[in-house]
Amino acid sequence: MVFRVHFDGSEPIDVSAETPAQARKEAAARRPGAVIRKIKIVREAAA
Repeated sequence: MVFRVHFDGSEPIDVSAETPAQARKEAAARRPGAVIRKIKIVREAAA
């Protein structure tokens, strides 16, 4: 699953993870000290 992690004051990043908790952990490792505002599932566009 792909999650889009939004931060306060910076651009969101996409993270591949099984759960939102894992996505949060991965995003925190990529941007230490950044405040995570929300995490959303990235859905595939309808064909």
